[in-house]
Amino acid sequence: MRYLYILALIFVHSAVKADQVMFSNGASIVAGDVSLNVRGNYNIDGKVYASGQVLQWLTDHPITIGPAHGVRFRDGRLYLGILVSADRNSISLRVEPIGEIIVVPRSHIREIMFCRRVEKKANFDFSPINESGFLIRNGGEPVPCKLDEIRGSKILFSTKLNKTLLPIDSLICYVIPGRNISKNLDTDLVEVGLTDGSVFRGRVLMENQRLTIQTSDLPPFTVPSNAVHYLRNNQIGEWLPLWESGKNINDGIGEKVKHQSSKTLQISAGENVSLPAISKGNVILNAKLSNGLSAKLVISRNGKDLIGIELKKDWQKRYFSIGEGKDISFRIESADPDASAMLGDLVILGGRQG
Repeated sequence: MRYLYILALIFVHSAVKADQVMFSNGASIVAGDVSLNVRGNYNIDGKVYASGQVLQWLTDHPITIGPAHGVRFRDGRLYLGILVSADRNSISLRVEPIGEIIVVPRSHIREIMFCRRVEKKANFDFSPINESGFLIRNGGEPVPCKLDEIRGSKILFSTKLNKTLLPIDSLICYVIPGRNISKNLDTDLVEVGLTDGSVFRGRVLMENQRLTIQTSDLPPFTVPSNAVHYLRNNQIGEWLPLWESGKNINDGIGEKVKHQSSKTLQISAGENVSLPAISKGNVILNAKLSNGLSAKLVISRNGKDLIGIELKKDWQKRYFSIGEGKDISFRIESADPDASAMLGDLVILGGRQG
């Protein structure tokens, strides 16, 4: 009987929700019951909070495997689905989970993904070039070229020398250089991250454990609440675009231990990763030592070091202020060449620009 009682306690404990809520002042709590009411306000463990008081709601729903193909917009949205066609001005994608084909102007695209689950080994410098973009293949250096056509399971690329038709499953991504356009975001819209990795921006309504998302370029669609990974407020903070690093962004799939961030970025010893950051204010940083015995994370702006953080195996939340600038840089200093750090959910509060 005692054994059954212990098993029951374990079951109940494992079933308890543990959502993470970050408030506009930077404070965070772990909550067991979070939802949105019809007015768009948050109900958090029996208390009501205005939408402007909540910076991010990160659920504990399991991460799922989404479609391999995707289009990353310059404002950070990520639509997943099946690549359908391409012409000189646009890319067509059948967007999941709604099955709608959307035509995306190339000028709005940062990256076209062919295989999201292959590791990018380096943070390449994608400088603007005469060609349209860079093709990245598994284990290879970026190749400057143009993406001409999508022909079913193959894609036609052209360089100054020739044209090549390549199987889509041999490719990782196609990157179109240029900075993001976060300064032009409609900050009234909610950023919605789904458990399959999709990222949308729009207006949301939650009813009967289902979330309806209305964007400017897709018909309104509804997903079950357990398909929601996070909701994020862009009105009171500038979230740094980790994907601008050119490296893989870890969304937690296949990992037993949940992170304290919706997305994470790994930086190795000797690397210097720079992210666009146009706002000034107070930075909230989540970081941990992911490999090695010891390492220091050094953050710099405008060529000057701001802070050095001795990393630990457990997640640390740190706060520091930054002045005006265009970028913020991160590097790892360690005597261990295999040392690396993990960063997640960086946001600047108090001075959104643009």
